[in-house]
Amino acid sequence: LPGGPPVRIGFVHPLVRAAVRGDLPPARRRALHAAAARLLAGRAALDHRIAAAAGPDPQLAAAIEELVAEPGAALSGAEAADLLRAAADLSTAPDDRERRLLAATSRLIGDGEIARAVALEAAVSGCRPGPWRSAVLGQLALFTGRFGVAREWFEAARATAPDETGGGAADRPGDRARAGAAAHLAILHLLHGDPERAVATAGVALAHPAPGDDVRLPAGLALVLGLAASGRGADARAVLDRASDGDDRPPPVDALLLRGVLATLAGDDPAAAADLDEAVRRARAGEPVRGLALALAFRPAVRDRNGAADGVVEGFELAVTLARDGGTALPGALAHAF
Repeated sequence: LPGGPPVRIGFVHPLVRAAVRGDLPPARRRALHAAAARLLAGRAALDHRIAAAAGPDPQLAAAIEELVAEPGAALSGAEAADLLRAAADLSTAPDDRERRLLAATSRLIGDGEIARAVALEAAVSGCRPGPWRSAVLGQLALFTGRFGVAREWFEAARATAPDETGGGAADRPGDRARAGAAAHLAILHLLHGDPERAVATAGVALAHPAPGDDVRLPAGLALVLGLAASGRGADARAVLDRASDGDDRPPPVDALLLRGVLATLAGDDPAAAADLDEAVRRARAGEPVRGLALALAFRPAVRDRNGAADGVVEGFELAVTLARDGGTALPGALAHAF
């Protein structure tokens, strides 16, 4: 259109695109992707370079890993995982391939894509022994309800010697893996009815110099719920309040979720309903949250206690369905129990 934005040519329907693309011989398809990559830049060019690859390409794998690591990449956990998995497949050096595979699986777990992460379990098991491998296998076992196996993997990760190479402790993957193993082991202690031990182990995890969400969120969950289960509800609430101190932004969705769970356990149903409803609303609007299935399990229980006439059973069914489809056994079991 004269004077309008640049024209973008595309297919009228994804099935038409798939049919045309599927009819192309593989060599022709790779050649077209390679040509498209030369005309584009950034992420779009990289996607075409990946599709054009006919075998291992260490340089392309390194470029993918660099893109994922860029602060401004704005990738979701699942998008980053797909790119890192592609980078792993393009790698030739075992160290590079295993690092990228473990990072991809960790990203899927962090994004709540447990079913997709479990599909990589056999590949992760094929990696050489190390704390990161053990921690990832432990998380996969934990989230699929294999608690005894999970404990063995977490204890194996924590038993490995600290890294002596690389940058500071915050940058060494082995040290981060040990902190992540401690964070998830704290959740296991909580599930086994030992809140004091859960609090202590969560403290060990949070002592890592720079705990990311992969450490901070599970350790924070175990710490807050462990304090509440130990009769220290005020301390638990104080931990949540400190998480957003000095920040004018709304509290993180995971903090809202935990606040709603605490309010539920304390019998403060109006506050629980407000926090859980807001957490679910923000999660559905696209904000990342690991515990959506947990919020959906508690939410209809609160509605039932508030005397809601409709939507309670449907709410539990939604929680069970989400947990089943996402491969997360724990929230589904909780919703069944409620």
